[in-house]
Amino acid sequence: MKKDTPTFSWIFNERYRIFFHILFWIYIYLSDFLALFGILEPDLYDGVFFTIVLMDVLIVYLNLYVLIPKFLLKRKYILYLLFTVCSILINSFISFYISYPWEEVNAAGAEMPYISFIFGSFEITVSMVILAMTIKLLKIFARDQLTITNLENTNLKTELTFLKNQINPHFLFNALNNIYVQTRKRPKEAPESVMLLSELLRYQLYDCSKDKVYLRNELDYINNYLALERMRRSESNIELTINGSPNGKMIAPFLFIPFIENAVKHGLEAHKDAYMNIQFDLSENQLRFEISNPTVEYQPQQKDGGIGLVNVKRRLELLYPNQHELSISNEANKYVVVLNLDV
Repeated sequence: MKKDTPTFSWIFNERYRIFFHILFWIYIYLSDFLALFGILEPDLYDGVFFTIVLMDVLIVYLNLYVLIPKFLLKRKYILYLLFTVCSILINSFISFYISYPWEEVNAAGAEMPYISFIFGSFEITVSMVILAMTIKLLKIFARDQLTITNLENTNLKTELTFLKNQINPHFLFNALNNIYVQTRKRPKEAPESVMLLSELLRYQLYDCSKDKVYLRNELDYINNYLALERMRRSESNIELTINGSPNGKMIAPFLFIPFIENAVKHGLEAHKDAYMNIQFDLSENQLRFEISNPTVEYQPQQKDGGIGLVNVKRRLELLYPNQHELSISNEANKYVVVLNLDV
């Protein structure tokens, strides 16, 4: 059921936001920062360097917090490109006149490398903006995926709770109906049936509050259910065989009882001397569940088996994706369900 929340969700934590921004600018200006500490030769005077850094910071954050939200994310690509190019060009011209004072430009005249400097500055700033934009878009994408995953997990949990809650009243209705019939036909056995029902309800109310239960407890639950059916249908042959040890194995609750209820409804009730064979084959990581019962032509077993089987199929899809195989065969006089499950 549970889809894992992305491991890197801490990236979106606001506590680390400033830290990541500082890392970005250290990476961009690593050589210049090293020059400030005398490790490398400086290319610019400190005042000029910090002014250019300030201009680049303005351009990058203008792009991240104004142009991308207002134009790019709203698919106004031409406006986004126009404003981005214009802002980078303005930044390049300002950087040029900061690096070369006006007096030097006038003195050098035609020898001043206008084009090469501005083109080089434009190219560097474009690379910087593209890198920042890529990080921003990847972060937006990752955050959206995280939101989708959280919503899916919430929806799955809600749906599974709904499906499990549907199973309980469905079973309770059948069990109470069985005891009612018993009180009329064999009233001396009714107290024992009530005790068995109380054990079943205790399991449902208290032991099954978690996503998974011990397989041994689930098998005890099935035994109690079958004991109720044997009291009601003494003429029917109900067999339960368990091959292998269930010790230590965990499983989602109420996966098997809808198949058993379905067999009771469409098999045992349709025959005077009916049978129901249930078999569990347990290995280290595999569980095989098989149940068979007779059918008759005038009362064919329903393909979906009612609400119980519809629910359990959906729960299997949610809880054991690619970890189960369900086979249902409805022949002329025999109905067989086989469920293979990774446990």
